[in-house]
Amino acid sequence: MLAFFLPLLRADLAVSENYAVDASETVTVPIFAIGGTEDPRSTRRSRGLGGVTPAVQGRFLVGGHFFLHDQRAELLAIVRSVLAASRLS
Repeated sequence: MLAFFLPLLRADLAVSENYAVDASETVTVPIFAIGGTEDPRSTRRSRGLGGVTPAVQGRFLVGGHFFLHDQRAELLAIVRSVLAASRLS
Protein backbone atom coordinates (compact mmCIF):
# COMPACT_ATOMS: atom_id res chain seq x y z
CA MET A 1 0.00 0.00 0.00
CA LEU A 2 2.88 2.33 0.79
CA ALA A 3 4.24 1.95 -2.76
CA PHE A 4 0.82 2.99 -4.09
CA PHE A 5 0.03 5.89 -1.75
CA LEU A 6 3.45 7.46 -1.22
CA PRO A 7 3.77 8.91 -4.77
CA LEU A 8 0.23 10.31 -4.51
CA LEU A 9 0.97 11.92 -1.17
CA ARG A 10 4.24 13.37 -2.43
CA ALA A 11 2.50 14.85 -5.47
CA ASP A 12 -0.21 16.42 -3.29
CA LEU A 13 2.36 17.93 -0.97
CA ALA A 14 4.41 19.27 -3.89
CA VAL A 15 1.35 20.99 -5.36
CA SER A 16 0.44 22.42 -1.97
CA GLU A 17 3.93 23.80 -1.37
CA ASN A 18 4.62 25.11 -4.86
CA TYR A 19 1.29 26.52 -6.06
CA ALA A 20 1.36 30.25 -6.67
CA VAL A 21 -1.76 32.28 -7.35
CA ASP A 22 -1.82 33.82 -10.80
CA ALA A 23 -3.25 37.35 -10.49
CA SER A 24 -5.16 36.85 -13.74
CA GLU A 25 -7.00 33.85 -12.23
CA THR A 26 -9.72 35.57 -10.23
CA VAL A 27 -13.23 34.55 -9.33
CA THR A 28 -16.23 36.82 -9.09
CA VAL A 29 -17.97 35.03 -6.23
CA PRO A 30 -17.28 35.87 -2.59
CA ILE A 31 -15.15 33.51 -0.52
CA PHE A 32 -15.68 32.81 3.17
CA ALA A 33 -12.61 31.10 4.61
CA ILE A 34 -12.46 29.35 7.97
CA GLY A 35 -9.16 28.33 9.51
CA GLY A 36 -7.49 27.34 12.76
CA THR A 37 -5.66 29.99 14.80
CA GLU A 38 -2.73 27.63 15.42
CA ASP A 39 -2.45 26.40 11.80
CA PRO A 40 0.32 28.42 10.14
CA ARG A 41 -0.77 27.26 6.69
CA SER A 42 -4.31 28.55 7.04
CA THR A 43 -3.19 31.97 8.25
CA ARG A 44 -0.65 32.24 5.41
CA ARG A 45 -3.10 31.08 2.74
CA SER A 46 -5.94 33.30 3.91
CA ARG A 47 -3.80 36.39 3.43
CA GLY A 48 -3.39 35.46 -0.24
CA LEU A 49 -7.11 35.16 -0.94
CA GLY A 50 -7.49 38.90 -1.48
CA GLY A 51 -5.73 38.52 -4.81
CA VAL A 52 -8.17 35.86 -5.99
CA THR A 53 -11.52 37.49 -5.38
CA PRO A 54 -12.76 40.98 -4.59
CA ALA A 55 -14.91 39.69 -1.71
CA VAL A 56 -13.12 37.78 1.04
CA GLN A 57 -14.45 37.23 4.52
CA GLY A 58 -13.49 34.70 7.11
CA ARG A 59 -13.11 33.54 10.65
CA PHE A 60 -10.46 31.74 12.61
CA LEU A 61 -11.46 29.21 15.22
CA VAL A 62 -9.23 28.14 18.08
CA GLY A 63 -7.13 25.15 17.09
CA GLY A 64 -4.67 23.76 14.62
CA HIS A 65 -5.09 22.13 11.24
CA PHE A 66 -7.81 19.82 12.56
CA PHE A 67 -9.73 22.52 14.45
CA LEU A 68 -12.95 21.28 12.88
CA HIS A 69 -12.94 18.24 15.16
CA ASP A 70 -12.76 20.32 18.35
CA GLN A 71 -14.85 23.26 17.12
CA ARG A 72 -17.53 21.33 15.25
CA ALA A 73 -20.55 23.11 16.75
CA GLU A 74 -19.12 26.59 16.16
CA LEU A 75 -17.97 25.64 12.65
CA LEU A 76 -21.42 24.38 11.69
CA ALA A 77 -23.05 27.49 13.15
CA ILE A 78 -20.78 29.68 11.00
CA VAL A 79 -21.49 27.64 7.87
CA ARG A 80 -25.24 27.83 8.49
CA SER A 81 -25.04 31.58 9.06
CA VAL A 82 -23.00 32.22 5.92
CA LEU A 83 -25.33 30.06 3.81
CA ALA A 84 -28.42 31.77 5.23
CA ALA A 85 -26.95 35.22 4.52
CA SER A 86 -26.07 34.22 0.96
CA ARG A 87 -29.66 33.19 0.30
CA LEU A 88 -30.90 36.59 1.43
CA SER A 89 -28.73 38.56 -0.99
